[in-house]
Amino acid sequence: MELIIVDGCSTDRTKDIAEELLRTNCRCLWRSFINPRKTLASGWNIAIRASKGRHIIRIEAHGAIPEDFITANLRALQACPTAAAVGGILRTPPQEGFRLALSKVMTSRFGVGNSGFRTGTGGGETDSLWQALYRREVFDVLGGFDESLPRHQDNEFHTRMRKAGMKLHLDPSIHSTYYGRDTLNQTLRQMFSNGRVWGEMIVRGKHQALSPRHLVPFVFLSILFLLLGAATFSTHARLGLILVLTAHMMGGTAAALRDRGGLPLRWVVLFPPIFLSVHLSYGLGTLAGLLTPLHEFVAGREPAL
Repeated sequence: MELIIVDGCSTDRTKDIAEELLRTNCRCLWRSFINPRKTLASGWNIAIRASKGRHIIRIEAHGAIPEDFITANLRALQACPTAAAVGGILRTPPQEGFRLALSKVMTSRFGVGNSGFRTGTGGGETDSLWQALYRREVFDVLGGFDESLPRHQDNEFHTRMRKAGMKLHLDPSIHSTYYGRDTLNQTLRQMFSNGRVWGEMIVRGKHQALSPRHLVPFVFLSILFLLLGAATFSTHARLGLILVLTAHMMGGTAAALRDRGGLPLRWVVLFPPIFLSVHLSYGLGTLAGLLTPLHEFVAGREPAL
């Protein structure tokens, strides 16, 4: 086994600390590299090009894995010979209070749609994976991750895999930990950014990586805007606006009662407004991304289409 670390020009001695730990504790071959472009995709590609193994697994800085994680993924890949990549379920670390409520929202089907590795539902063939184990041939055939994308590079790559006839397999018995944002404000900024990149990808003709779940917040936002605009002169529009928002809050409440787990009931009241805030932020981000060419035109720049 070989271990490759890629540092995005951090200024807090991350690379030095990592190398010191590796020299002291690592029994396998390891190497470290600098990622001058400081983007995820460029860092992943540096590591992939430097690697020599038959299998490649990507562990992110916001993630943590159990001791048997690599072994479990290898076993899953061996048990599913038709799969080109395998992966497991994303879990959040033990939390309490508001942080626990926020983490529940971000792993709820009502919050993030049918993203299997987030919701932990089902298994088998899927459309995307997190911290996946790939057969090396995948990169030999398709190349690396798209370095022109600031986010969603794995979704785009997995779409290319599926178009090439390669299967992705989700094994619910495998799990790893994701350390997400700690506050609602940080989460909403992340959702806006995620949505914005999807909008930009649509404008730039890279919409193949989109799933319906990625567009639902934008459709929801568009309906609200239309009803809000018409509500100034239409009673029916005002009623429609109230009904849509009420339906969303009721859906959020139902999801909260279903997904709250051991969370005390008093925290459940936070779920509906958090769901609404997350969906609106994501939808606004998508709208901003779709308007990117207009923004670039107004700023006097050539639209990067």
